[in-house]
Amino acid sequence: LALVPLIFVLEVVGHIIKPAALMVRLWANMTGGHAVLYAVLNFVFTFGVLYQTTADQLARIPELVKAQVEATENTRFDRAHFKKFGDSSLDFEVVYWMTSPDYGIYMDAQQTINLALFRCFEAESISFAYPTRTLFIERGGFPVAASAAAEHAPQQGPQNV
Repeated sequence: LALVPLIFVLEVVGHIIKPAALMVRLWANMTGGHAVLYAVLNFVFTFGVLYQTTADQLARIPELVKAQVEATENTRFDRAHFKKFGDSSLDFEVVYWMTSPDYGIYMDAQQTINLALFRCFEAESISFAYPTRTLFIERGGFPVAASAAAEHAPQQGPQNV
């Protein structure tokens, strides 16, 4: 019997708080879905250029990428940065948003961006990188590049003439 006043107070408070809690929950569901959708529609891609690329060309690449992404339908450019010195390339990272959730439209946009960058870099004499390794072999105390060492190495075994 002593708990009846407490239960009555909790019931009254519950009837007041429940609509407010449901309203907040509804608002979160209505707006949260858009936030999740934008997180899903954020796309990142990377590419590398040769170490022979000049500093001026490197500085210009983010501008070139931005122009190509902005020129592509259903995209919103976010950022492009010279990210790191890779093993065999100078690496860039690009982030953009899609305004459509359709995967086919995303793939069309990515293809358009890739082709546009290829053409643009070709016009600017910027070359995409590919995995390479240079081996240095010491001969007589001096390091020699592997290709040069192969030219001066004595021939062994059967040789084609």
